[in-house]
Parts: sequence; C-alpha cells; structure tokens
Amino acid sequence: MTIERARRIAHNLDVPDAKRKFWPKWAVVVVRPTGEVPDVIQFFEHPTEEESLACLKMYPGSISFIVTAGRSFISLDAFSQRIDETVVIAKKLLR
Repeated sequence: MTIERARRIAHNLDVPDAKRKFWPKWAVVVVRPTGEVPDVIQFFEHPTEEESLACLKMYPGSISFIVTAGRSFISLDAFSQRIDETVVIAKKLLR
C-alpha cells in the first residue's frame, strides 16, 4: 500500500466530511522494516494492547504506530516522517 493510501485510510479521507464522525477514530498503521505499509487497521475505540499485538501477529517482523483520525500525523509529510521513524526503530529492534 502506498503511504498516501495509508494516510487516507487512517484519517478517513475517502469518507465525506459530514459522515466522518461516524467512522473509526483510531487506526493501527503496520510498517515493515523496508518502509512498506502492508495494512492500516481501524478501530472505533482506542485499540488495547492486546488488539495492537494481534495486528502485529498478522504481519510478523513488523512494527506499528497508532493514529487518531484527523488529529495525529495529519499532513502527508508528518505521516511519512512517522513511517521513517518507525522504520529506524524496527531496524534497531530486529538486529
């Protein structure tokens, strides 16, 4: 998935403005050490630790971060930077 697409999913940008308040407010963005984003998993409530870990179990060797729709990492630059930071962390952890 492209970074642009992952951002659109995490922030519900494909949903009309008037309906966004009814869509999931949180998303777990899964990132591989290569910088690829295989999935963005949305939640209506803040994901618990168990839910976050379940997301990672679907993509072994990956790391994730949580996005609050419309509030965190809103711009494409900020979202891309967060993915880059996550890649650095993933590479350190997987040494």
